[in-house]
Amino acid sequence: MTHALPEAIRRHVDGQSGRADTVGLSGAQVLMYPGAVLKIRPDSELARRERLMLRWLSGRCRTPEIIESVQENGQDYLLMTRMNGRMLCEDEYLDHPELLCRRLAEGMTLLHRADASSCPVRRDLDVMLAEAETRVAAGLCIPEGHDGFGPSENLLKWLLRNRPEEQLVLTHGDYCLPNVLADECGVCGLIDLGDSGLADPYVDYALGYQSLVRNLTGMFGGPVRPVPDRRLLFGCLGIEPDWDKLQYYLLLDQLFW
Repeated sequence: MTHALPEAIRRHVDGQSGRADTVGLSGAQVLMYPGAVLKIRPDSELARRERLMLRWLSGRCRTPEIIESVQENGQDYLLMTRMNGRMLCEDEYLDHPELLCRRLAEGMTLLHRADASSCPVRRDLDVMLAEAETRVAAGLCIPEGHDGFGPSENLLKWLLRNRPEEQLVLTHGDYCLPNVLADECGVCGLIDLGDSGLADPYVDYALGYQSLVRNLTGMFGGPVRPVPDRRLLFGCLGIEPDWDKLQYYLLLDQLFW
């Protein structure tokens, strides 16, 4: 399909075959080339944030470099370097939960210990709750359920009343198994960074643990595997978690489905 791409993108990928990558739930079209990845999606705030954060993260973290970025006819074309490693949702990790938890923890640590003093994007609770309010008002959330809270409005009210204190660090914001690439030496790449920015580390703790459970229990296909005690992941992180805070961020995530 390279003939339909903008000229600036074609210059980099002409003569190469792009393989469609269907892993993940972002809704973007992703083409894998021998040395590059092309993400195609509607131009949006999410796409603009990802471009901004990738430029800022360059040299700071193990993230892709932008090769070319084009906005044309309402579409965003983001061509990035292809990272080495295999996604943590691969069988080689899912079959070995201790290794999987170590790699999950390693990726979080890389982010959370980075110098974020000049980070250009905030994704803290002021931002996230405001976005949640907009989504609820527009009817964009799952209408009811939410672990017994009923309608989305009820859950939003509870989240606004019970927001925890925050410690702002650099976070991924969508820390799930397909977004962490690793090899035998450790984590070598973090991808899909449109939700990254300054936030509390429990954003990543919660979504990382949730992704671990969903992948091991076969939610996205594949065999059902035993889920390790959740303390294994947090032991790898070297922390004693605040389970109430973890649950808060899992509930907040429900308003973004």
